[in-house]
Amino acid sequence: MATKLNLPLKVYGNGPEHEQLKSLAGPTVQFFTDRYGDASDAAVTEALNHARGFLFPSEEDFGIVQVEALAAGAPVIAYSKGGALDIVDSDTGILFHDQSVGSLIDAIKQAEEKQFLPGLLNRRAKRFDKGLFITKIRKVVADQAK
Repeated sequence: MATKLNLPLKVYGNGPEHEQLKSLAGPTVQFFTDRYGDASDAAVTEALNHARGFLFPSEEDFGIVQVEALAAGAPVIAYSKGGALDIVDSDTGILFHDQSVGSLIDAIKQAEEKQFLPGLLNRRAKRFDKGLFITKIRKVVADQAK
């Protein structure tokens, strides 16, 4: 996908498909892992702070890294299932509905045509702030106790 678009793609971390993905990757794709096969928090933070966007093509219940990308000012291009539906909207990224190369390419092209505001992305990420979550949970519990 990245090679077809002639775009750089940086992959951080490791997973069950890591070796297969490396064997399929074209010349525009780089993989970054530490000696333990993962990526350091510092490396991921640095990458997100300079990313044009963050691709999240899998389904996950929440996907904290999507929120981290928004907090860093990077729009998210995500598969429209699971937690992405609660995190990504038309102001913060692009959702795609089919886990295919063509669908992802279309989503990337849509994102390239759109202007995302890093400050807005960061503010939207704050909806998932730990302190805010605790405050809301306490309110729900207090309201139920009345």
